[in-house]
Amino acid sequence: GYKVIVVLTGTDDSLRSQTQLRIDEAVIGYDSRRNGQLEGSRLVGVGALKGGGTVNVHCLTNSSQSGDFKKTVAQGLGVNPGGADPIILVVKKNKSILNNLISWVTSFNTHLDQHGIKCVQDIPLLVIDDECDFASVNTNEDEDTDPKAINGCIRRLLRSFDQSAYVGYTATPFANIFITPESESGEKFGEDLFPRDFIINLKRSSNYVGAARVFGISEDPTIGIDEIEALPILRTVEDQEEWLKTGHKNHSSIGSIMPDSLRSAILSFILACAARSQRGDAEKHNSMLIHVTRFVSVQREVFEQVETVLAGFKQKLKYEDALSNKSIFRELERLWNEDFRPTSMEIGDDEGNWVAWSEIEPFIRSSAAKIRVKMINGGSQDALDYYEHPDGLSVIAVGGSKLSRGLTLDGLSVSYYLRTSKMYDTLMQMGRWFGYRPGYLDLCRLYTTPSLINWYREIALASEELLLQFDEMAMTGGTPKQFGLRVRTSPAGLAITRAGAMRHSKTLKFSYSGQVSETINFQVDEGVRQTNLNAVTNLIQQIKTSPFAQKGQKYVFTCGENAVRDFLSAYQAHPDNFKVNTELLSTYIKNRARDTPPELTKWLVALINGSYSEVTDLGGLLVNPVIRRRTQGSTENDYRIKRLVSPTDEAIGLDPVQMGLAEKDTLKLWEEGIVKTKNALPPEGRRAGRSLRKVRTPEVGLLLIYLCVDGESEIAYPGFAISFPQSPRGEKSAVAYVVNAVADNFDLDDE
Repeated sequence: GYKVIVVLTGTDDSLRSQTQLRIDEAVIGYDSRRNGQLEGSRLVGVGALKGGGTVNVHCLTNSSQSGDFKKTVAQGLGVNPGGADPIILVVKKNKSILNNLISWVTSFNTHLDQHGIKCVQDIPLLVIDDECDFASVNTNEDEDTDPKAINGCIRRLLRSFDQSAYVGYTATPFANIFITPESESGEKFGEDLFPRDFIINLKRSSNYVGAARVFGISEDPTIGIDEIEALPILRTVEDQEEWLKTGHKNHSSIGSIMPDSLRSAILSFILACAARSQRGDAEKHNSMLIHVTRFVSVQREVFEQVETVLAGFKQKLKYEDALSNKSIFRELERLWNEDFRPTSMEIGDDEGNWVAWSEIEPFIRSSAAKIRVKMINGGSQDALDYYEHPDGLSVIAVGGSKLSRGLTLDGLSVSYYLRTSKMYDTLMQMGRWFGYRPGYLDLCRLYTTPSLINWYREIALASEELLLQFDEMAMTGGTPKQFGLRVRTSPAGLAITRAGAMRHSKTLKFSYSGQVSETINFQVDEGVRQTNLNAVTNLIQQIKTSPFAQKGQKYVFTCGENAVRDFLSAYQAHPDNFKVNTELLSTYIKNRARDTPPELTKWLVALINGSYSEVTDLGGLLVNPVIRRRTQGSTENDYRIKRLVSPTDEAIGLDPVQMGLAEKDTLKLWEEGIVKTKNALPPEGRRAGRSLRKVRTPEVGLLLIYLCVDGESEIAYPGFAISFPQSPRGEKSAVAYVVNAVADNFDLDDE
């Protein structure tokens, strides 16, 4: 139903052209350089499929380097928005081009809205923002100034249509989650680009090679992350300092002698090209990345040296006696046998991924002869024109910023990377080696420094944890405006993203101290359900002889920490209950109980009575289950809910003085803007969960047990929550996170 579709790409022509090619192949079906003139145009992608044809869509941009939106071209074609067929435009994030686009589209079917701003009516707009964390985010630190140019243009474009939708894509969403949800810049720009409706973690296929797989990550059971071992494709670079000094400046000169590590990387690329030819991929693209500096002048020197060294290799391969012990063939043979063979064997399931040198050697000369060196930067006319080489392009790309964001290097196998950055998203985007490597993963190599390897491992862990939060948000049916997000900080002192993008963030430390852990996901498996019913029954039978009180809808018992830990050992939690790792909960309780002075040695266990009519016998006590509706994330095997705990349940066991303190603390949080109420009135007589946990005595823990039904099924699933009192000692081992504005604020009615 969309009539105008704008695809926003990066800020340079190469990436825009590459994106247009993909739109041509996947949507339009013909070569867009004909500007929609089908006569004589070449069918591509879906258009070339048997019975495919082309779709009725007008494309006002094309895949040439100069094919971006031009108002004169659009007017000359005579295609107007709002016609029977949709219009697609693939546009750079460039202020002048976006302003021209807004001027053109707002010349059709417009009216003045209530603020006197020209607005297009009855023409639905879809904006797809690729790399939406780059250039699109307003990084102005001053709230009183207009937003950054690209951010302002995108918002004005959306603001200029009565019906508009915005979808962003990125592999590094750090900056996006820190956009302020409520920020506006007057009627001129409208609301900011905070992803208010959804964030979806697109699941990676099994053959995707991401940061966690390349660099490996350490196990962190507190957040449900298992250890991932790094692929054996990393090669450390420690001989570069004499060649290119750390902290070098523009127009610095590189050393006259290429470091052995770079020389080895180029030889590895020759081997990778030859091995792919031997495997039947002679007409596939092959790429090598050399990214060592941001300065164009230094890139020029690197390019010239690499070109000279490669030419020398080609000469030797052409004229040297292949049987000579000193020939380059013998050097390549040693590299194949000592590096490629063991690596292929380790990555592959068997020895089928590698072949003997005698089978590779016949492909060496022709593969090396095909390799070209290109300088990809603003000072060069070179381009990665894979499209123009249907028989396969083999290229060593030397560059910097143009190779840092979004641009795909087809068939990338070898990377030599030294450029440092102190930001998560910048480093991850510079890593062009992530992606799909079908049939040649074992041939890939990444040459970089030990420091960068460690930094990437830190970022990989933070990224994996953020993705888990997205999954948890989707599972509970929450939206980014309701679900606070956080990013783990770096022990090495790396920044998460640009400072301006994080102007409303805060750094907090997280542990079980002052937190509530609750089961919100249950396995629809009768064996697991019975195991957990038995765990609850055994706990009740064990502590029922202790003093207890029946208070309205609750049975409240007292017990020691051992009984709680026994229950946790017996309970089988769903693996997707990200905050409920029973082993870690038990360990935390044990550590606090062994502290001086001891904490969490006394426990209140509350068995909650609900409103469901069917009664269940638990250890001789009659209990009515609570009704907790299924979220949209539920499946046939999972029963998922949004919240287990009712806010008032966390007040169990507190005396009037503590209740009064919690009420004052809640009011203070409201005055500071951290707590919100739906009617915007002060929370008189109410107590937030975090305030209740703050005033509870550190020696006393609260275990809440519920039987849950979804209201449609009679099957009751036992769940639990632990409300931990605030503990200064428990926070010593806490991990520091940067939290977004939503995480630092919460709705008292939903908390």
